[in-house]
Amino acid sequence: MINKLIAELNRRIGAYPKDNVFNTWYYGKTGMAYDYCAVFILYVFHFIGITELLWDNYTEAKKAVAEGVKNWMARAKHLGQWFTENYQVGDVVIFDFNKNGIPDHIGVIIAITSATEFETIEGNTTMGNLSGVFMKKRNIIDTMGVFRPLYDVDNSSSPNTPLIVKGNRVKIINAVDYKGITLHPWVKEAELTVVDDPLTVMVPKTTVCISPNGKAPVTARVEIENLEVIK
Repeated sequence: MINKLIAELNRRIGAYPKDNVFNTWYYGKTGMAYDYCAVFILYVFHFIGITELLWDNYTEAKKAVAEGVKNWMARAKHLGQWFTENYQVGDVVIFDFNKNGIPDHIGVIIAITSATEFETIEGNTTMGNLSGVFMKKRNIIDTMGVFRPLYDVDNSSSPNTPLIVKGNRVKIINAVDYKGITLHPWVKEAELTVVDDPLTVMVPKTTVCISPNGKAPVTARVEIENLEVIK
């Protein structure tokens, strides 16, 4: 998933006016010549179908972006996905160039080049006398931290006992462990439908597979009700 994200970020590199495809998509009309660093990040995540790695839904994401980069930091802290060291490729990095404690820019890390330096792709930035989407070399000293989305990760801590799912409706209650089953935290309160019995459950806009050895492709802890698991 990270490779797909980076490929799409790279595909968008180039000079853009502020009245661009990203702002047109976000505001729903042309002529919106506004700063768009956060809009660009949301656009790319939405374009490849992983908006929910950042926000519970598109409506919430749109509102948060409109209210400023500070909301990305608040969201990351709320999810327990805020880090101020050991940055990684795929992290959504938040900058404070003015050193005033207020987030003022955002990008995605595409490479780590040293203990303190990394490369990003950012929207609403410059390259020479051009403005647009570009790769930038940055230093951790100019950052406040990173929002680390839960990209696909193998859950090696799950039991190796086969799972048999009975029933066809389940509901996420909160982020606590339930018999080794792991799902994204953003699906809490969402209804799920079991398909391809007995191994797959569908959540809005994504698929989470529970494999026969009890492993799932993403790491998060949840509690499930109205689902019978036979081991």
